[in-house]
Amino acid sequence: MEKVRSTSYQSDNVYKSMGEDSAAIFLHNSNDEDLILITTDAINEEFSKSNPWSAGFCSILVSIEDIYACGGYPLAATSILSSDDEMVRTALLDGIIDATKKFRVPLVRGHTADNTKNISVSATIIGRILRENYISAGNAQIGDKMLIIADFDGKVAKTNKYYWDTVTFKSSDEIMKKRTFMNKLAEYHYANSSKDISNGGLFGTMVLLLKYSDVGAKINIGNLELPDILLQKGYTQKEYSRMYMTTAFLITCDPHYEEDIENLAEEYGLNANTIGEIIDSNSIVLSYQDEERELWRL
Repeated sequence: MEKVRSTSYQSDNVYKSMGEDSAAIFLHNSNDEDLILITTDAINEEFSKSNPWSAGFCSILVSIEDIYACGGYPLAATSILSSDDEMVRTALLDGIIDATKKFRVPLVRGHTADNTKNISVSATIIGRILRENYISAGNAQIGDKMLIIADFDGKVAKTNKYYWDTVTFKSSDEIMKKRTFMNKLAEYHYANSSKDISNGGLFGTMVLLLKYSDVGAKINIGNLELPDILLQKGYTQKEYSRMYMTTAFLITCDPHYEEDIENLAEEYGLNANTIGEIIDSNSIVLSYQDEERELWRL
């Protein structure tokens, strides 16, 4: 990332870039109020090979979440897939197409490599947002509350115990309504920072947000809530913190807005869970009852 920042071509048309879930670009110049969002993700080869439909679906899902994480609206997607196996290519594409229908984003361009042993799939999604509503991943403020916003109506994937599926079995209307929460959060200016809880799990996501914001966090482990289904299956907080959550965002806010966010989340069928606060430090500190321990030096 530092090499890109220091050696690649730079432009005044870029509003936000490296470190953000979605980069933001001025369409004409820095006086623009409307921003174009862009994000891209690739799915690893092992997953693409063993579960090609899921890999295709997730290639769209992960980039969709990046757009919503900053409060934006997806506009269109492009995709690249590769395999010399026609059945694998078909499954990858079917997953992509099914995801575009779920998330109502048109697939407008793509590329297929059919003469390679490599099996891969990636997607790029563009979106839009007003500049004044953009939620940065690097704007957590000392004294902010840290919340997990998550859909507790889900199930554990059959192929991976650390994948919390909240989308494949639901209607497009339902999953789009839940994501509208992030649009409202941005419009009301409730959040100072945000990231979607992705493949790195809760703490992996947290590390990135804190590093980019140059702050630390104190997390009260006793406050970490789990979906009832996971509790019934015997999941621990440690296992839960490792999960890819699909519909989940880690946000920070001024304490004044904490109750407003909780009420908004409930309105959109999501669970709001305050787990800690932002501190003037370069570490993540875990607290439980009267004990504290440094988990991570940033």
